[in-house]
Amino acid sequence: MKRAIFLNLALVFFLTTNAQEVEFKDGMIKVDGKDYLKMEVKKQNFGLTKSFELYSLAGKKIITAAVATEFEKDESDNTYLYYKVKFLTSSQEGIFKISSLSQEKAFAKLIGTSAIIVNDAADDEKVQKFIESKGVTPRVAH
Repeated sequence: MKRAIFLNLALVFFLTTNAQEVEFKDGMIKVDGKDYLKMEVKKQNFGLTKSFELYSLAGKKIITAAVATEFEKDESDNTYLYYKVKFLTSSQEGIFKISSLSQEKAFAKLIGTSAIIVNDAADDEKVQKFIESKGVTPRVAH
């Protein structure tokens, strides 16, 4: 019994100490207090939806994201939007669910925790694994 409690406490401690802190402030995504990517937010539909353009710290456009309206939504759940995310430096794209409240912070957290940026570009292999693990495949609306 004591061993199980100790293992659970050790696991909780390990998970909380290794969690990355991601914040979005003044157009900058910061991971663990360090600048990670610049993000421009473009409001649409009177600010109800937003699109994003992410730039390396050197100013090169790396990622674009826009609301994907061609997919079916769960009519009983309006807490998320589907976003089509294009990784420009690796020529890949994926569909992701982003919270409809505080879209920019939710998107910044998704990208900030992904660890896909290497040498100011999206790493092909990491992007592929990211899409496989965090991406979704919703049904196309009729």
